[in-house]
Amino acid sequence: MKINKIIIVSAVLLAACTSTKKSADTAKVNEAPAAVAALSPALAKAAGTRYPGVAHTDIMEGEKLYTGKCGKCHGLPAVTDRTEEKWPGTISWMAPKAHLDDVQKDKVLKYVLCARDVATKK
Repeated sequence: MKINKIIIVSAVLLAACTSTKKSADTAKVNEAPAAVAALSPALAKAAGTRYPGVAHTDIMEGEKLYTGKCGKCHGLPAVTDRTEEKWPGTISWMAPKAHLDDVQKDKVLKYVLCARDVATKK
């Protein structure tokens, strides 16, 4: 009888010590990448020049998809690693692997080309 009490008390204490809350580190690992707050002035200018009338939210979504979806499986190449002519093919080739639809592909391409313009000071 004494052993049963010890087992029950041990089980209750063990259960009480186990937290159902995620630790701060675990929560951060499982979170999606943070949303981009706003476009930098340089990126906003490049977007307006390359795509007049484009919504800044489309460029921000493209950046979020690029870093979140593309960066999920491999390191992100610098936007200058490929020519402007190569990026559309690269994104089209990788889109099925990243589960991007056509609208998302377009946003990623717009972001990458605008970011490339900023990086190359076009």
